[in-house]
Amino acid sequence: MGQLDSALQHAPGRVAGELAALAAQGASGALEISGDPGGTIYLTEGYLTFAESAAVPDLGARLVNSRRVLVDQWSRAHQDSQPDGCAGDLLIDRGLIDQREWQTVLRSAALDALLSLAIQ
Repeated sequence: MGQLDSALQHAPGRVAGELAALAAQGASGALEISGDPGGTIYLTEGYLTFAESAAVPDLGARLVNSRRVLVDQWSRAHQDSQPDGCAGDLLIDRGLIDQREWQTVLRSAALDALLSLAIQ
């Protein structure tokens, strides 16, 4: 399976089983988890690259709430990075955060989303 564009009903065992199968296949794409709250898990060549869920704060909220960046700085970076860019890269280029901070925020958001999807 080269590209992944699947939707699952929200069931932790089913999500874990599907992820294991996709990882073994070396799949790439987005696995959409339906349910409340649901979310999306992103894979590249079988490796988890990111996850998001409406139940946990997104990247912008984490950066703003931790006072790493101001609301307008995040908004500008997010807007300037569209449609294909990465707001984090712009924040780094602008000297507002460093690479380590961005990686920490990405890891935190992905892990929180995975936990949220697994325990709901």
